[in-house]
Amino acid sequence: MAGTLRGAVGVAAAMAVSGLLLAGCGAAQPGLTAAGPDERSIVTLSAKEARDLQRGMRIYLESVQAIIDGANRNDMRQVASSAERSGTGIVSGLSLADAVSLPPEFVGMALDTHQKFDELARSARQRIGKRQVMQQLDAILVNCTACHASYRLSR
Repeated sequence: MAGTLRGAVGVAAAMAVSGLLLAGCGAAQPGLTAAGPDERSIVTLSAKEARDLQRGMRIYLESVQAIIDGANRNDMRQVASSAERSGTGIVSGLSLADAVSLPPEFVGMALDTHQKFDELARSARQRIGKRQVMQQLDAILVNCTACHASYRLSR
């Protein structure tokens, strides 16, 4: 099981790096991806809003990495605190005006993702096993993948 988990994490990491490299290549020609035209919905943000959103996504990644590390070491306290870091508390400073200016589906997906992090934190405090951590983390990453497949930022 541990080897399978590590292998799955390694594959996921390799895919993430590949995706970042492809995204970087597409950045040189806005609106294009390796597969052709970029047909994702555009989310227009101010420079500050974009920085804040990107900071939040980096926190997601840091949380995911720390969750996996904690699960691999059976440290459910680390899993809980790492998941909580990306939970709904992270959006407590978001103004209603900012949220209303974003596409409703985007906001819904973001809130659902934060709630899933909160659910994982609660579950980890109840001492769930690695398998359940990975199942809940999978549901979080499905949201992340769907969001990145559906939206792109514009300033």
